[in-house]
Parts: sequence; C-alpha cells; structure tokens
Amino acid sequence: MPRKYVKIDVYGKEILELKREGKTNREIAQKLGVDRKCIRNWVFRFNRQQRKLAAGIKLHPKGRPRKDAQPRDIVAEQA
Repeated sequence: MPRKYVKIDVYGKEILELKREGKTNREIAQKLGVDRKCIRNWVFRFNRQQRKLAAGIKLHPKGRPRKDAQPRDIVAEQA
C-alpha cells in the first residue's frame, strides 16, 4: 500500500544505508512504502551520477532554463 506522493530523493540517505546493509530493492520499497521500480530507478540514477563525478564529468541540469534565469539589467541595457 503506497503512501502519499513524496519525492523519492527525500529518502536518498536511507536508501543508501539500507543498500549498504544488503537489503534488496523489494525490501527497501516495502519499508518506505513506494514501488520497487522507484527504488531501482533511483539507485540507477545515483550510480550513474557517481560514475560521472568519478570520471570528472560535470553534471548539468536537464531541461529548459527558467524564463527569469537571465539578469534583468542586461535586458534593460539592450533596450
């Protein structure tokens, strides 16, 4: 029975600790009340990020930048 929607990143430290103890994804999912696939995907993404950091690759945010990301004074100077 899943609990209310909560971002899985909130449980990051707890997931890592349970993995170190040797728990399976299914056991972790049951303990946290989330789907097994959520745990599997989170661990996969975490491992991928760690591999990139170990290789010296800078992590870039995904997606479109926010509209207000550019300083407003630059826009005022152009006008």
